[in-house]
Amino acid sequence: MKLGNGTSLRLMPPIMLRSLLLRRLWSCSTRHPLVEVSGRRPLSVSAARRDVFTVQDEEDFRTRVLDSQNNVIVDFTAVWCPPCKILKPRLEAAVAATNGAVDLAVVDIDELGEVALDHDVQAVPTLMVVKKGQVTEKVVGLVDEDRLTALVEKAKM
Repeated sequence: MKLGNGTSLRLMPPIMLRSLLLRRLWSCSTRHPLVEVSGRRPLSVSAARRDVFTVQDEEDFRTRVLDSQNNVIVDFTAVWCPPCKILKPRLEAAVAATNGAVDLAVVDIDELGEVALDHDVQAVPTLMVVKKGQVTEKVVGLVDEDRLTALVEKAKM
């Protein structure tokens, strides 16, 4: 077999042959049918999620959670918390299924310890349902699917 420049594959040193094959495999696997970018790395084409947001500071919490016209589930979490990592995708999926009826506010207790203390958060994960500035329900710990679904349904009402 010959390459485009007339070089035979048999005459190539094995290391060069491996490098050539890896480059070809890489270039094939990184092409995206909808997005072509220089450097051959595809861009994400997913839509931005408006119903899930990370609280930045105490003022942001007041504005986007306590003063919100929408019902909000607040997820008090920490990056070092394994149960929080398990709960997060399930919670995001449950909130997304409400089609905008409920928002999800994520509060990192290491970044916003004062907000966590103001709401008596003593363990993570802690979920709170806030309706018109009032906490209507609070759940501590990793919850099963049934309890999570019931919490989101209560938040919708």
